[in-house]
Amino acid sequence: MKLLLPPRDLLLVFAAICVWGYSFVPAKYALEVLPPMALLAIRFGVTGLLFLPFARMHRRQFVGILIFSFVMGVGHFGLNFAGLQYVGASTATLVGQLQVPFGVMVGLLLYREKIDSRQIIGILLAFLGVGIFLSQGDMHFDWWGVFLMAMSALAWVLANVAVKKVDLRPAATLAWMNILAAPQFLVLSLLTETVNWGAVGEQGLSVTLSLLYMIIGGTCIGYGAWYALLSRHPISLLSPFMLLIPVVGVMSGVLFLGEQLTVRVVIGGLLTVVGVGIINIRPRVQTTETA
Repeated sequence: MKLLLPPRDLLLVFAAICVWGYSFVPAKYALEVLPPMALLAIRFGVTGLLFLPFARMHRRQFVGILIFSFVMGVGHFGLNFAGLQYVGASTATLVGQLQVPFGVMVGLLLYREKIDSRQIIGILLAFLGVGIFLSQGDMHFDWWGVFLMAMSALAWVLANVAVKKVDLRPAATLAWMNILAAPQFLVLSLLTETVNWGAVGEQGLSVTLSLLYMIIGGTCIGYGAWYALLSRHPISLLSPFMLLIPVVGVMSGVLFLGEQLTVRVVIGGLLTVVGVGIINIRPRVQTTETA
């Protein structure tokens, strides 16, 4: 049987999926010590320094990349980590899947893109799945956190709209996004947060390891593998693999954070993944896009 991807690229796909799916676990550990904006200021600052050699752009591109850095940085990551204080990894990873139906709705509103019955069914299933997942009476989360995670998913969609205005190579886009977002998070942290540096000193090793995972794992390995795959394969072939991220995310929360795996978690998660899959996986005759 012929594989859709060669073995090397299959390994890259699963590396990215596992890295991203597990990423909520180290983030939860780090947030026990550092407030979200301070944590992100450090993460984006260090990542920006690592990618500094790729930070090249024309002056006319600055406004576009600045807007992108705000929407993706403060909008997506900021709301994501702020919400992660109030919800578990399982909740975060499943609510994050709303970015797919949000993407369809934004395309309909901004670009007048057509929406068919298959996409409508997928959107309804995705929202129904999240609703079932959140309907558990014994789950411990704050609805404010769920709202922040949902708005983070919407910001991710809007950031993808904004990045289309920036004609930069992926490495340069990633570099400038981190470089420009870091001071934004620093200002937000100084204005709104108080850092317990004593606790940071006591838990320095766990915070450092969590940050290293988010920087090296989430950014360098995750995005590095993903961009390498996009350079060799059409996005239509790769996007269905992304449906495995919430599976890894939920299992990571259960195994490493002691979160509960109940019938409603399974049913809600499956409905969400199926709904996202219906939206994401196009019929074969329509699959003509290239990387």
